Amino acid sequence: MKYLINGLGHQSPQADDWKAITAAVLAFARAEPDSDEQGQLYRATHLSERDRAWFRSLIGGGHIWWDTGQQNLTNGQHRLCALRAADIEVIPVYGRHLPDHDETTPSQDALTHARRTVEDFWHAR
Repeated sequence: MKYLINGLGHQSPQADDWKAITAAVLAFARAEPDSDEQGQLYRATHLSERDRAWFRSLIGGGHIWWDTGQQNLTNGQHRLCALRAADIEVIPVYGRHLPDHDETTPSQDALTHARRTVEDFWHAR
């Protein structure tokens, strides 16, 4: 396990296992809302304390908003960058709904999306 020295000189575990976090988020999203299964998944006891906090930030109070019809996210750019760096292609967000689309599978690979985003940004300038 890796350790990070915090500002007080103490060691604390540095986990940030985004693949495990994502698997937990997707399982939670697929479970029946307000079910016993979803309650068990919310506890996420298999994750470290730090990863559990990240998991809960993706399903609860600090979730990522992407309003239908908008091109920009609200509250989530840094987490999405961390997820992308960990080769995560799919994560549920609040507010965006695409009819007849399974939002738990990628609509395009991350490299294509990143390339298109950069090209669109520079083309617009």
